[in-house]
Amino acid sequence: MSEQSPVVDQPWVRIARGEIGQTEHLPGGNPRIAEYRAVVGAPHGSDWCAAFMAWDLRQAGYSGPWTAAARSFLKVGKPCELKPGAIVVLWRVSPDDWRGHVGICIKPGTHMIDLLGGNQSGAVKVKKYPASRILGCRWPT
Repeated sequence: MSEQSPVVDQPWVRIARGEIGQTEHLPGGNPRIAEYRAVVGAPHGSDWCAAFMAWDLRQAGYSGPWTAAARSFLKVGKPCELKPGAIVVLWRVSPDDWRGHVGICIKPGTHMIDLLGGNQSGAVKVKKYPASRILGCRWPT
């Protein structure tokens, strides 16, 4: 994270920050990522951004139901503006395709946003994404 990133003190953000560095690139796999997948019943080897988000929210005291589909987070909580701490759902292949990506906004921007999430280059980390790929922003309730 850059030093210019706003400080966000929401419980789901603190918990997610504590997971930075978890990677799927370990010999034999990473048992922590298996924990993320277990929350949504996702099999080993599947995409896990939504599983990480569901695990994170559960750790913060929120209840689902959640699924392994990133776009399912468009129904979590309530709609909000793009702001630090918001859960952001992005399209991946195209805006109309079923696939997506989900993470937590750490630093909003006009053209690029910093998202903290799972399965970002195979790890929990902060990564930049084009703001033009945003499908929606949600605030846990």
